[in-house]
Amino acid sequence: MNVLMISTDRNIFVRDSAVASRMAQYGTLTQKLHIIVFAKRSLGLSKIQIASNVWVYPTNSFSRLLYIRDAVRIGKKIIFQTLFTKGARPIPKMLVSAQDPFETGLAGLRISRAQKIPLQIQIHTDFLNPRFLRQSLLNRIRAHIAPRVLKAANGIRVVSPRIKETLLEAFPKLSGRVDVLPIFVDVTRIREHVPAIDLHKEYPQFDQIVLVVSRLESEKNVSLALRIFQKVFQKYPKAGLIVVGSGREEKHLKILAQKFGIGESVIFAGEQRDVYSYYKTADVVLLTSNYEGYAMVLIEAAAADCPVVTTDVGIANDLMQNSERQFVCPVGDAECLARGIVSLRESAELRKVAVLKTQAVLERITLRDQEAYLRAYGKLWEACLE
Repeated sequence: MNVLMISTDRNIFVRDSAVASRMAQYGTLTQKLHIIVFAKRSLGLSKIQIASNVWVYPTNSFSRLLYIRDAVRIGKKIIFQTLFTKGARPIPKMLVSAQDPFETGLAGLRISRAQKIPLQIQIHTDFLNPRFLRQSLLNRIRAHIAPRVLKAANGIRVVSPRIKETLLEAFPKLSGRVDVLPIFVDVTRIREHVPAIDLHKEYPQFDQIVLVVSRLESEKNVSLALRIFQKVFQKYPKAGLIVVGSGREEKHLKILAQKFGIGESVIFAGEQRDVYSYYKTADVVLLTSNYEGYAMVLIEAAAADCPVVTTDVGIANDLMQNSERQFVCPVGDAECLARGIVSLRESAELRKVAVLKTQAVLERITLRDQEAYLRAYGKLWEACLE
């Protein structure tokens, strides 16, 4: 099986990155894996080989408006070179896999139709969520593109049952083509990780540490986390909020923290390579996103034995069942989220029970073995070729 993947993740060009390692692992499922990445020419990227049978190609577009055109051009060339040798009959198995049903999906659709090969679409975000549509004009355009792309797909991989449910409600004719395969989280590795830092020793001024791990972008609604923490701070002024991550909202969020009178109690820690140590030594993880496809942060926190308080997004309702749903709040509900944090602080027994119950659910909803995950991933590709 040969696979042509279309992606937007430029970290694939960073050889020691997690995503580059993951792509190399996907290569073990194929004869050849070619990955086209949307990228502007100004970035100066060039074709690289990250495994014996895995190659990565930047589109090197002058403008993002040309990403699709350039990806189609490169993809057609790769497929021709892969499938044909001096006029010989084509190799039987070839697949196009696109990262999303939007720009990469449209490029994949055009390649698939031109070369008459199967198409797989992956969905990592809840694009049918009204908040996704309200986020930007671009998102509304993307939601307009998606139905056309999805209807043409041979297979669709989604990362959570929530996305599958909403997708089939909107497009019943996709039934039979949609499979759930969550993002792989190495639960065993997180559980066995020995913390290199202890947040309570790093920040001894705090008697409770609330942790946010997130890209600092508007859809993650980290400004809500600041409003929630302000409520906690009013009752417990020795509490601290640590924000791990970076993004375009960072400057605005720092200004907000000062405006809310919590500037001295909020630490913006930036990107952290050893985020597992943060999970393991925090008191509670807070997730405030407007929408998520999966919400991997929740799984990572649960694996680290850290209780979570979250908006109702992604995997939240699957992970937090029955009584633990008191820690799953409607999107935007600062009062509910603040109550969850305070209740975990005030009851050690509640915290212990919450962790134990989440751990039990974690055993059922995650694939613990990376080899098993890769096999499941490969089966989805194979199913598209049948």
